[in-house]
Amino acid sequence: MLKSTGLHPWQLIAFFAAGGLYLTCYFARYNLSAATPGILTEFEYSKEKFGWITTVFTVVYAAGQFVNGWLADRFGPKPLLVVGGLGCVVANVCFGHSRSFDAFALSWAMNAYFSSMLWSSCCRIVYNWFPRNRWGFWKGALLTMSFAGGALGMTLSAYVIKEYGWRAAFFMPPAFLWAATSLFFVFGRNSPQDAGFQPQWEEAIEPGQSERKFGLADYIAALSNFKMNLAYLAGAGEKMVRIGILTWFIVILKEPVASGGFGLTLAQSSMMTSLAFWGGVALCIPFGVITDRVFGGQRWQTMVIGFLISAAGLACLAQVDFILSCSHKLLLIGASIFVCGGTIQALETPLYVLPGQILGKERGATGVGIMGGCMYIGASASGAFLGWWLDHYSVSSMLLLLAGVCVFSSAVSATIRR
Repeated sequence: MLKSTGLHPWQLIAFFAAGGLYLTCYFARYNLSAATPGILTEFEYSKEKFGWITTVFTVVYAAGQFVNGWLADRFGPKPLLVVGGLGCVVANVCFGHSRSFDAFALSWAMNAYFSSMLWSSCCRIVYNWFPRNRWGFWKGALLTMSFAGGALGMTLSAYVIKEYGWRAAFFMPPAFLWAATSLFFVFGRNSPQDAGFQPQWEEAIEPGQSERKFGLADYIAALSNFKMNLAYLAGAGEKMVRIGILTWFIVILKEPVASGGFGLTLAQSSMMTSLAFWGGVALCIPFGVITDRVFGGQRWQTMVIGFLISAAGLACLAQVDFILSCSHKLLLIGASIFVCGGTIQALETPLYVLPGQILGKERGATGVGIMGGCMYIGASASGAFLGWWLDHYSVSSMLLLLAGVCVFSSAVSATIRR
């Protein structure tokens, strides 16, 4: 029997097996951010053209999320996590061997689809293994691990690129994902029942009683719920800002001052951008605890506050001329990125708790998948659109645009009241 209070070793095994896999999947995703300057130089792509690769990723990822969350609810999360992890490794190897724009786009589209199998499956692991009043903390812990993976992966990729060239970033970091997927295959479990436990917070299935069938009606209910539609919209704004930061900040920080950028080195740019991940690492669990305890399980207050803080950080970073005139410019840049990037990422803690809370655990992964799909529709604008924006307008204007998206998403969050 798994008790509602306390912590059983199998809960930790299940959580860290899935969390370790998701942490290392970021090694095979944000390596592209570190490799982007080298690819742009070697192939002489414009930012707008290269942005289509990240747009393809977000569109395919969104489409996959709409399907794979439902599959995780119907068939269990473990098969999707194993197939998705191994598929991401193969896609990265293909990208590393690519020598044309079409090959880059196709390989990264493959990476997007396999990546889309992972997040909703990890969320279902949390829904299955922990009671509702602890979802905020454990979702925050899961996001903390994922953002730590992003920071470590981006830093590792920058080091690998410096020593071996940009192609090596698609072979060496993804090897960690292969190892983590292998460990999950051995130790991961779909639910407490798969490990031989009955959760105290759930009713046991009586002998001869069949489990409830999960079908298309559940998907339609998750897609049409009004409160969830508001959450999907707020999530789309969050993801546009988050992916915009993680896709383009290395580029704009490395951009020469004469071209409107900050004029940093690749190493400095990678380190500064990784602070967005470390901000998420620092803030995800506190955001989860705040939603669980301070606001009594209500999520919308944390979302409103978080979006506004992120908007303020982006507005501060938009003061490019002022920052460059300061003697402590690296400190100002780092602090602004930590605040805006960390807060926008920590917002995923309350956002991804909402599906299980509003729709129930049985439809939770489906709601997470639909939310992820909607979020990455928003994120698709961070690729080609923001690349086009940077080709035609200033860095400052792009940062203020993202700040405006944060303010809009804050207003939407205030109407959810859950």
